[in-house]
Amino acid sequence: MSFPLLRTFAQPNETQRSQFAQATGSTYENPAVGLKFKYLPEWEFRDTPIGASMTPDEDSVFSIDVYSLKGLPNQTLKDFARYQYTQEFCCSSSTFVVTTINDNQTSIGQNYTATQLEYTFEGAGTRQGLVVWAINNGTGYQFNYISDQGPAFSKNLPAIHQVLDSVEFIPVEVEEPKVPSFMQ
Repeated sequence: MSFPLLRTFAQPNETQRSQFAQATGSTYENPAVGLKFKYLPEWEFRDTPIGASMTPDEDSVFSIDVYSLKGLPNQTLKDFARYQYTQEFCCSSSTFVVTTINDNQTSIGQNYTATQLEYTFEGAGTRQGLVVWAINNGTGYQFNYISDQGPAFSKNLPAIHQVLDSVEFIPVEVEEPKVPSFMQ
């Protein structure tokens, strides 16, 4: 089954692309997880135990979570998205009520296949989110943007799409554990 390439919001125009290119002075590159992308330098950036988190403004967050899929048989993008959805959106013990707006196949970076879900949830007010799942070489990536619903969500969306368009999957460099000298 194939899904049409569809993004719910308009793509950035040439002026927005130019502004992003000029403003983008920060690059995240982590060979340990095989990921590289650009982001706006004014975004507050933090490493997290399972990825990274950026704050475009005080009411919004964009996060990247990285998961090893090694040892799982025949893990497909659909399997990964389904698992993440059941763990975080529909079937967990969360007190949030999640409503799907749209879901479809998309692409990130240099034509990497991905699945995206746009949603709202209620809890501490109504929030809106966009989650994009991708897999590459036995690693699952979850990109998640959350903000207040409506104009606040739309305000950062062009920059979020630019970050997603800049994604590169790079070779994973596994650091070999150091062997004590007496074991050599």
